[in-house]
Amino acid sequence: MHTKLQLDYPAILANTARPVHLALTFDAPDLTGARSQPIAFVAVLDRSGSMQGPPLASAKRAAREVARHLRQGDHFGLVVFDDEAQTIIPLADHRDEIALTQAIERIQAGNSTNLAGGWSLGRDLLAEAPAGCPRKLLLLTDGQLNAGIIEPIMITRMVAMALEKTGVRTSCLGLGDGYNEDLLDALAKATGGALHDANQADSLPDIFRKELDGLQSIVVQNLRLRARSGGFVERITVLGDYAELALPNGAKEISVGDLVSGERRVVVLALDVLPIPFGADGLPTANWDGEHLLDLEIRHDLITAEGLVSRTETHHIKVRPVQSPADVQVNAEVLPWVSLQTAAAAVDRALKARDAGDLEGARGIINKELARLAPLPASDLLTDALRLLTATLAALEDGADYVRGKKSIRSMKRFYSMGSTANDSILSEEALPSFKRPRRPAPGGASPASIPAPPSAPSGEADANADAIPPSA
Repeated sequence: MHTKLQLDYPAILANTARPVHLALTFDAPDLTGARSQPIAFVAVLDRSGSMQGPPLASAKRAAREVARHLRQGDHFGLVVFDDEAQTIIPLADHRDEIALTQAIERIQAGNSTNLAGGWSLGRDLLAEAPAGCPRKLLLLTDGQLNAGIIEPIMITRMVAMALEKTGVRTSCLGLGDGYNEDLLDALAKATGGALHDANQADSLPDIFRKELDGLQSIVVQNLRLRARSGGFVERITVLGDYAELALPNGAKEISVGDLVSGERRVVVLALDVLPIPFGADGLPTANWDGEHLLDLEIRHDLITAEGLVSRTETHHIKVRPVQSPADVQVNAEVLPWVSLQTAAAAVDRALKARDAGDLEGARGIINKELARLAPLPASDLLTDALRLLTATLAALEDGADYVRGKKSIRSMKRFYSMGSTANDSILSEEALPSFKRPRRPAPGGASPASIPAPPSAPSGEADANADAIPPSA
């Protein structure tokens, strides 16, 4: 995996507190078809009474398609739940498609929704997978917590512990207008999974296929960051839907998740920088190459044809304090990514305000963000940010259909804020962020247009296992 790091402000005004953003670009190796490691995939289907009819029929059809797309050695299992959970297909290397189809066809709608019970049984199935095998649980539901464990915090902790102990990642699929998107979003975020809003039952097969394709092409596993202030950073915040954990030594661990073959991911850290003083002689108080902002450790497991290889990178991030505003440096490549990530954070705040009954406050949050972005130079990523904000504003204003609109916006926001080129979204091509859109041939036979470039490291910037000193813009 190749890593690049860059600040949006490599040089800042001394004696002045301000936010600085660190953009990290991760490029996973393209190893498509180069490995044969099996995967384990368990679908957990809600069969409560509200799934009766087309929703359940579509879910069953999607499960059949997943079984057909398994490779030799892959493991598949199927759990269903209403007020109780039941294993329909035990986790195994299934090859008897007729038996699988018959088992799926026998599923019938039942009673209430014991979501925790269904998820727990799916987790237990995945625990039986071979050691080192990537494990994914896809939870599909159209309901709320109304049986078994009903405390969202407790269920979220269960999901997070499953990742830590057995490597089980959970993605969630919400169907219809009745599901609890706050809960499903929290479950997905806890393990680096995805929340899909399946407004149309016909989208289920595509969701299952993309989840399975992604699991089969993982090359970087359990990517995580450990960041600790070097003395001048008061607070470190990750932008985007990533789980954070405070460590005893004052560092913060951020779980980025898995990367698939050829994927590019851009993660942005927001640093609240304290005033950095100058000495009495007008020179910086430390080295000429900058003041120490952040210690950063990047850990991941690389999946190769030979097996699993654990790797660690260490970086020391520095910034240069300057006395004159004219000497402040801005990295124009980083700013569009920061704008998109901060727009996604504004969407979160606006939805929370609207849910609390403050429609006017929610509008104000979005309009303020739109005004902040208006004078920025045009770019594909800025267009993405404006698209997300205007879609959110429309959902806020649509009082009658806000419940449905909120679900669509939450799903859209997650795919925008993750900064990933992976083909894991079921959004329409018009709604996709620019970095997820298919490349198209340029007119006249020129080379294909590329996706928006992430912050690029200039010549000489450190790669793995070296200090990273952000250069001048």
